Amino acid sequence: MQLTVNPSITDRFDWVVDWLYPPRCRACSGRIHGRDTEYFCATCWERMQLVSHPLCLACGRPFPDAAGNDHTCGACLQRAPRFEPVTPGTRTAARIAASLPAARLQDMTIVDTGNRFAVIEVDSRADLAAVIPDQSAIAEISESMDLVGYYLHSREGAPAGRVATTRMFAPRYGIDEGQKNLCLGVRLALIAAALAHVIGRCGVSASIDLEYAL
Repeated sequence: MQLTVNPSITDRFDWVVDWLYPPRCRACSGRIHGRDTEYFCATCWERMQLVSHPLCLACGRPFPDAAGNDHTCGACLQRAPRFEPVTPGTRTAARIAASLPAARLQDMTIVDTGNRFAVIEVDSRADLAAVIPDQSAIAEISESMDLVGYYLHSREGAPAGRVATTRMFAPRYGIDEGQKNLCLGVRLALIAAALAHVIGRCGVSASIDLEYAL
């Protein structure tokens, strides 16, 4: 929080809130000194190594000692995506459905490209936008199944020139849905692999709407 010469009512209110509920660093839980919109303290920021390009196009991992464009790493070149269909009516399917209350789900598949996600298709883009996830349940399921999280998509109602609209939930790792560009390589690889598997159009170039559905 930044002091001003002539603090506004909002500034004064922010001071009271920060005094009652001191902001804490997400990494070390220490007090944050400065703007209350920051998530990490200055010490942790200095120790943090930010992910930068080039990245692996399949798993999203960076090449720290490389230069040039994004490309597929050696490990991913040797490992094709693995698909584990989630059979309707099973306990796993019921748990996943319960964590997405009122959502009309069509297909569930665990996709592993080096990062495991539950890739779930819903009826329409409108249904996708209306999904209100149970983040606690998703985190628990992700932990028990060793998933990064859920990847929801709908092919119906996708914008012109797009194959699907998507949403991602990954509370196990504290990834907020609004972080659109986070793990972009992972997201592209997963949804492309899943759509190629479900639609059966391997090798066909397609565009995907990665924007938040709402």
